[in-house]
Amino acid sequence: MSGSTSSIPSPCIKYCVLSEAKVCQGCFRNINEIAAWSQLTDRSKLQVLAHAAERAKHVAATVAP
Repeated sequence: MSGSTSSIPSPCIKYCVLSEAKVCQGCFRNINEIAAWSQLTDRSKLQVLAHAAERAKHVAATVAP
């Protein structure tokens, strides 16, 4: 199944700022995940979303007081 018929929308929130590690500070995907998104299967997209959620948690934990 190609990504073009996916029911999983891009997590992009139009806040595209890359960190030094090449991770978007808006959606927490890395540059390779962003570039590949339209070609990924739904299963791969779910994996990317899980990794992005972990990155977001890590950032929140390091910023929280």
